[in-house]
Amino acid sequence: MGNAEQGAPTGEVVIIFSDVQDSTVLWDRAPAAMHTALELHDKLLREVIEDFGCYEVKAKGDAFMIAAKDVTRALQMCFEAQRRLLECPWPGDVLDQPSGAELKSESGTLVFRGLRVRMGIHLGRPRCKPDPTTGRMDYFGGMVNRAARVADAAHGGQVLLSDAAFAQLEPELEIKVADLGVHRLRGLRREEHLRQVQPISHTVRRFPPARTFGIRHATLPKGRSEFFGREDALLELRTKLHLDTSALVILAPTGMGKTRFALRFAELYGDEFDGGVWFCDLAAAQTLEGLLREVARCLGLALSGAAVWRQIEQIGHALAGREEALFLFDNVEQVSRSMGEALEKWIPRAPEARFLITSQRPIAGDNILEYDLPQLGPVAAVELFIRRAQLVDAGFSVDERGRKSVERLVERLRFIPLAIAIAAARVDMLSLSKLEKRLGSRFEALVQPPDLVEQQQVTLHQLGDWSWELLAPWARSALQQCAAFVGGFSLVEARALVDLSAFPDAPTMAKALETLCNQSLLYQVISPEASSVQRYGLYGVVRSQAEQALQDSGQVDDVMQRHAQVYLELAEGLELLVSGPDGLAAVNCLAAELNNLLAVHRRFEELNPVWAARAAISLMPLLIHRGPILLAVDLLENGAAARERLPAEQRLKGLQWRCEVRRLVGRPADAMIDGEEMLRLAKALGDEGATANAWSRLAIVDRDLGDRMKAERRLDRAFQIAQKIDDNALLARILNNLAVFRIEKGEPLQAEIYQRRSLELLRKVGDHQRESSIWCNLGTLCMDRGDLHEADENYGRALQLALGLGHTEAQAMVLSNMGTLYWRLGQRDQAEGLYTRALVLLRESGSRRAEGFVLGLLGGLTGDKGMAERAQQRLRHAREILAELRDPLGQALVDLAYAFIDLAQVRQAHSEGDLVSAKKAKSVADKRLREVRKPLADGDGGSASAADLCDDIRSLLTLLERSFAELPRLKPGVLGGAAAQRRLVPWEEELFDEDTSVDGESLSDDFEG
Repeated sequence: MGNAEQGAPTGEVVIIFSDVQDSTVLWDRAPAAMHTALELHDKLLREVIEDFGCYEVKAKGDAFMIAAKDVTRALQMCFEAQRRLLECPWPGDVLDQPSGAELKSESGTLVFRGLRVRMGIHLGRPRCKPDPTTGRMDYFGGMVNRAARVADAAHGGQVLLSDAAFAQLEPELEIKVADLGVHRLRGLRREEHLRQVQPISHTVRRFPPARTFGIRHATLPKGRSEFFGREDALLELRTKLHLDTSALVILAPTGMGKTRFALRFAELYGDEFDGGVWFCDLAAAQTLEGLLREVARCLGLALSGAAVWRQIEQIGHALAGREEALFLFDNVEQVSRSMGEALEKWIPRAPEARFLITSQRPIAGDNILEYDLPQLGPVAAVELFIRRAQLVDAGFSVDERGRKSVERLVERLRFIPLAIAIAAARVDMLSLSKLEKRLGSRFEALVQPPDLVEQQQVTLHQLGDWSWELLAPWARSALQQCAAFVGGFSLVEARALVDLSAFPDAPTMAKALETLCNQSLLYQVISPEASSVQRYGLYGVVRSQAEQALQDSGQVDDVMQRHAQVYLELAEGLELLVSGPDGLAAVNCLAAELNNLLAVHRRFEELNPVWAARAAISLMPLLIHRGPILLAVDLLENGAAARERLPAEQRLKGLQWRCEVRRLVGRPADAMIDGEEMLRLAKALGDEGATANAWSRLAIVDRDLGDRMKAERRLDRAFQIAQKIDDNALLARILNNLAVFRIEKGEPLQAEIYQRRSLELLRKVGDHQRESSIWCNLGTLCMDRGDLHEADENYGRALQLALGLGHTEAQAMVLSNMGTLYWRLGQRDQAEGLYTRALVLLRESGSRRAEGFVLGLLGGLTGDKGMAERAQQRLRHAREILAELRDPLGQALVDLAYAFIDLAQVRQAHSEGDLVSAKKAKSVADKRLREVRKPLADGDGGSASAADLCDDIRSLLTLLERSFAELPRLKPGVLGGAAAQRRLVPWEEELFDEDTSVDGESLSDDFEG
């Protein structure tokens, strides 16, 4: 079948996108050869399309859009295209480039050769319409965009299927399927389940994880209320955000509907922002630190910065990483100044982002536009009243006379949406005429201030007082007890805290909360970490009344104690689950209750220090992994947990966490003091498990301080005790640490024995967190001994566990190790993509040391690819970071990475026949290799070298040695032109400016669908 228009499929259609990997760099380095290569590529694809009866929709540059009638035929076409691409007579200059070089497996099977083409397949029902110019069928709509994003997630030579496409495959096909899991695709709200498919006859190709960042979706609050009026204002707001400003503040007093207006904007226009909409409720924030903490929760960040300015910078990286996203910051008035300070830093770093803010107060800033929320119109106000009244009385309706009465009511209420909703909720108790009379007698006697805003505020508070008087006794009691909650609560916590046993007519708690929501006294609260759990909060006016009523009731102490007991029991139960298979859910639940637990600590710091210390310590699993680490430091050094008069067991637990926190913030001497105090206290208690734990932690601090011999002696003591008491969790941790020492001593086989034994124990206790670390370590051991395929499998296991636990830094470290692995495999483009993805995650997590290391690796890789200028930029940046941290191993890694630039100079000189320059460059590189093998000046007698102590340095040494061994076989013309420039998405531009880059181009830029 040819490409005649009548051959175009319609209805349910398979869409295939293809794209050449790294084509921009190839065009820059070998333009003449690429012209010939693309002619071959286009001819080959068109022949395969025709052979399999598919339909070429259009081609642009090196990308094709293809349609097919069924998935099986589309997949077979892709397989045949990949086979023919290997056999194509590519120009020699293309084959001489790293992105087109011939690559064989260890068994000699051809893996890659020439242009590497990524492909993605999706099935759906697109809109079909012939192109008015060409007459050919074209396809549009969301499914086309999704197909483009599926292809964009693939690597060169890889074929990916969407979930819909995979479901339609014929079961008898001889294929190998790799389930890649669920991914977020850029610009799409619904995630996609991706699968890699290969023909059973050719499965030698190995690919890194899909080219997606796995950033979770934002979630918006649902079901607050219907929206009425202000449609013109929404359109005006849209224009301003797209054309006039990066940050816009919606200004209005309490109760005017700022939040609902902003959410309605997100509902209508959220799809216009490729990075999605991110909602952050800042009602609980009172300081700059609190603001940063809540924004980090919204974005899913682990705030690890040891200074506030570092945290602001870290969040800025994350904002830029969300690309063209809309960030909706709600209830900002109490931190308006802090928000202005933060936005001054964030707007330049994330220029494509848009910030929509609701506040009662202005926010100062050069790039911040104020927008006064217009008053609700009379027609919309009446409709709002009727709809809210129907929530409490389904049969409520009005005739013409009743409508006039409602019009008078909403006018008296100054058209304030919250006031209207509160009044409407009373129609089940009062008729319209009685309601009008009651409101009239109250508000007509009120002397209104001259200012409209003050009138609205006074009206709302006066209405709140009136409404409170009309509540049933059980409802008043429920609300005043709910005032103990901070930052929202769920039905489970409400059942545990709120006691309505004194009211025979009280409904069930679920019904009570539903009733209070319908009466506009409670509203839904969004928790970034537990968006599927229905949570509630009190409107500001209602909260002030409820808090006062609680104080007046004389029950405040009893309610606050119950609140503390509820959350201490919850948090301490979750702490036991953090490292297990339900660890991510446990940490998310802790994060959702962060503000309630902080409230317990604050309320009882003097009244009951033990309770306050328990609250602080229960938060440590959360704060250690997700931050902010500064909050952990404050709680452990200045809060109740720092007091020496606590019960011994409580004191011991606090010392353990403080030792860990002080290590993490770079204070090993202070951590040593805590570790020694732990040891004394554990011995005094006769607790052998705590004693072994103390020895183990002291050993880690010794290693941080450079005393490896002392560290190993202490670790041996811990090991002996842990074996005796049969503590599997502790023994597994100690075995892993012993393995690290064996690696540093050059005993990899013994190290692997320790790690595999540790892995068995971790599986018994269900510690997925450390299991991920072990698999990563095993991957590195396999890579060191040259078993690259097993290394890849081990890293894959580690990455899946890290993803399941939501540990950003752990994910980044696995991706970095995988980058080195794919470099070893000769797949430099994939390696660069992995390093870059790791760098993005590390910057979001604020891991400066790891960021410096990965930048050093990226610099070495870029030098190996012949991009000397960009490599030097990356290495300079890495050196700056590691010098700031005074990290000798990092400095050694950067020095060694420069050898790859020397290597490229050797290649260049060799290809030009300049043996003198080649020998000179090789001599410089040889000197760098010798330096990292020299014993370090510090440490245990200077016996260890940088190569002994650092996996990354050992890997670089291996790569360099192999590269230099291959120099005599180099052909002329290996090296091409300078680094290519291309149009980048905003977060890529930032990385490029700071000396990083991302491999590959985005298909969606070519086909908008």
